[in-house]
Amino acid sequence: MSERPPISGIGHIIATRRPRKAYDVRMKNGFVSVGVVKAKGPLPPENLSDADLEAAEVKVTVEYSPFDMSRSKISEFHLIEA
Repeated sequence: MSERPPISGIGHIIATRRPRKAYDVRMKNGFVSVGVVKAKGPLPPENLSDADLEAAEVKVTVEYSPFDMSRSKISEFHLIEA
């Protein structure tokens, strides 16, 4: 049986679950899931606190398993340059 590829999407951080590790992420269609920062993946920007990430609604790219859509892995942080 072949492995199914992850489902990717872009969402916004709306709340912090565990500082620098887990966040609530809202997708464009309103779906909310827990976004977990990968162990070897990108870390949140050092110059922004978790409260700043929520307030700015920083965009993130997430990957969902096709078998469990309640949890996702954050694969990239997108900062909007002012």
